[in-house]
Amino acid sequence: MAERYEVVITSRAEESLKQIVLYLDEKVSYETAERVRLGLLDAIEKLARHPESNGILQEISNPEVTYRRVIKWSYRIIYIIEEGAKIIFVLDIDHTRKNPKHLKEAFR
Repeated sequence: MAERYEVVITSRAEESLKQIVLYLDEKVSYETAERVRLGLLDAIEKLARHPESNGILQEISNPEVTYRRVIKWSYRIIYIIEEGAKIIFVLDIDHTRKNPKHLKEAFR
């Protein structure tokens, strides 16, 4: 059985999720907003099993930190793995249309 990691959602990622849901609720529908919220939370929870199976964000990774991402619909969940502690830190959630290079400043 695969070892499970603890998943920690940072306040930045929580705020991003909140903003996504508010936007969809206002512009599309409550049902869509709730479906997206639950889908993103499910994708985050699934990271606990196999966090290394998702792609590396080459645009912002460096020798000290490897940033990974999982794509759910048109959203990108950005996270890092603290292997020694078996913890995944979800750092942000953004739209895939956004250039990930904007994250370089945020995660320095």
